[in-house]
Amino acid sequence: QRFGFCVEGQTQSYIEKAVEDNLIGQLSGDRLINEIKLLLSEPEPVRCVNRMKEFLLLQKIAPEIFGEDFNWIIMERVRDALAWANTISLPRKPEAWFVYLYILFMVKKDDVFERMMMRIHFPGNIYDRMCSNRERFAKAMLDLNKDRELKPSEVYDIFSNQSSEGVVLLLSTYPGNRVKKYAELYFNQYYASAEIELNGNDLVGMGIKPGPIFDDILKALRDARVNGQIKS
Repeated sequence: QRFGFCVEGQTQSYIEKAVEDNLIGQLSGDRLINEIKLLLSEPEPVRCVNRMKEFLLLQKIAPEIFGEDFNWIIMERVRDALAWANTISLPRKPEAWFVYLYILFMVKKDDVFERMMMRIHFPGNIYDRMCSNRERFAKAMLDLNKDRELKPSEVYDIFSNQSSEGVVLLLSTYPGNRVKKYAELYFNQYYASAEIELNGNDLVGMGIKPGPIFDDILKALRDARVNGQIKS
């Protein structure tokens, strides 16, 4: 599949036998993620995922992976979202394979997600990235699903909290113009306007005792700048 070759009958039988004997489940987390990464880095990653599904390569160790809430449509939108991402100045170029990996394990229930992660034994850094992106993505969805236009400061809070892959994921999940408009406003306007000169040392100089209130003050100031309420 990776090189566009057809799988002959005997080779397919070997694959099916390996799956039946659960040889996939005996792979280390590092080896498994490396193989998946290679497949998801291919020019047609959705086809590769479909092929893995046909051979039951992942269902043996994560039966829920292709459940009723599997997001084929979102996965198919990733290419367009990545193309859009290339037109703006993201802090870091998104890793396409990780976006596809996240969608592969993008289930609704937290307990199902945790079971899948535990069974597959992904390396710690991949597991941490998956959990972090999941938490931030869930929060962004709550905000983006609000039935009203968002304030500039709210848009800033959403996108400043996302990884580059998270931004691509949001655009793939919400293909309409609304989220794309918010993303463009954030990267082209709000990101730069959020810079403030005041810092913690200045607050101490004003006689304010260090503590959580520092974050509240600096956020309120930043929000006011992004919302156009103050200029300095």
